[in-house]
Amino acid sequence: ALQARDEGATKGIRILPLALVFEDKGVPGTIVGARIGEAIEMDAWAGADHTALTEEIADRLRAVSEAVGLPPRRHDSHEQNRDSVTERLIAVAAWWGRLTHRTPVRIARNMAVSRSTNADEPAMLTILFGIGLVLLTYVIQLTIVGVLAHSIWIGCIYLVGLLAGAYWAAFEQHPRRY
Repeated sequence: ALQARDEGATKGIRILPLALVFEDKGVPGTIVGARIGEAIEMDAWAGADHTALTEEIADRLRAVSEAVGLPPRRHDSHEQNRDSVTERLIAVAAWWGRLTHRTPVRIARNMAVSRSTNADEPAMLTILFGIGLVLLTYVIQLTIVGVLAHSIWIGCIYLVGLLAGAYWAAFEQHPRRY
């Protein structure tokens, strides 16, 4: 922001502190609360000290983070119909997804935490390591299935099962409604 303002002569730059709070960060589709704090108008910001600007951003983020809360949970009829055949099939697919993905994701998380130098890195590194390890386990599993079954079709069906399991493991509690 300072460089764009000072060297690029860019006008109208605003830095908006945004606070997010998650009902459960590890579960896709959970409730998120958001609050936008008071903007820092770079045209009115005196000086070119990046340290002072960073401290001001941190102060405003801290202030807005303390005020953010979760919106109330919605209850829908989906939660009341958990005994349907569809729900049972989703539960089986989600179990399969957790079974086939839990170990590579845990290993990725451990690798990410051990290699992180600050609190912001583990999530990004978990995603990067997780993608690589999950793909590696797919290759290993598909190789084993291919050797045992000697059929490309069975291998394709198994791959579809892996992908469906991964999807439902992530979205079992929050399926999309079309």
